[in-house]
Amino acid sequence: MLLEHHLVRGRGWVEFKIYPLFSPQSLIAEGTGNSGIEVVFPGGLYLDGRIDAAAAARRLQDLALHSPERAASQVRFIDRYRSYVINYNLGQDLVRAHVERKAGTAAHPDRRWEEFEKLLRTPVLPSELLPPQDSRTAP
Repeated sequence: MLLEHHLVRGRGWVEFKIYPLFSPQSLIAEGTGNSGIEVVFPGGLYLDGRIDAAAAARRLQDLALHSPERAASQVRFIDRYRSYVINYNLGQDLVRAHVERKAGTAAHPDRRWEEFEKLLRTPVLPSELLPPQDSRTAP
């Protein structure tokens, strides 16, 4: 919503009205979506092979309070989109680390909100969320 407000409506960059599902922007979009939970509410799944589909569905019911139908649907989504689901957790990790580097931990909520909002209203490449390379350790 903020990307559209600031970039499409504010700057007239119509190319930001949509983006391909399998694109670098997906990593940022899903990362901010998942990381936003921690920003809004400051305070671990299936594809790694540690649990099967039935156990994943049970956990979604028990921990996320999904109905059995919704939990099964979510497991089908994971099966269908496979590698796309990495955008959620990896994106979350990148966004979290970036926000903490720029604005500190949950002890600084105003600065964190400001930095988080920048990600939502500014075009960003995933590589821009990585920490700066130390020239002494760069390959």
